[in-house]
Amino acid sequence: LWIHASLYFSLFFQNESLISRNQFYSLTSSFRHLASSAQPDTYVLRNPFHCDCKSNDYVTWIRDKHTLVCDRASPRNYVGARLVEVPLHKLDCSVNLFAMSARHSSFATAALVLLISTLLLLF
Repeated sequence: LWIHASLYFSLFFQNESLISRNQFYSLTSSFRHLASSAQPDTYVLRNPFHCDCKSNDYVTWIRDKHTLVCDRASPRNYVGARLVEVPLHKLDCSVNLFAMSARHSSFATAALVLLISTLLLLF
């Protein structure tokens, strides 16, 4: 998710909760700069962070501030790992995190359709 820099001030200082529980998968340098002066622990919680070779800057920035986890990771063994525990030198880009995301969404959608179909047949 990309947010224009001019909106950051409004989001951070008027309603921090607008930024949590969204679909942020990384944090730009502009975001990190403005977020450094916002209330801690409120603006990036519950977002699906990706961890690969492009993540070093935002993971480094966020490590000392939060206990967030990687929802998708390359390599995959870091899925679910806390950002503070992810060794930056071991992250790579061997897995396409967006394709990984789409596959999981497709599987979840198919499973939901199957479940609903089964329930409809029972009733």
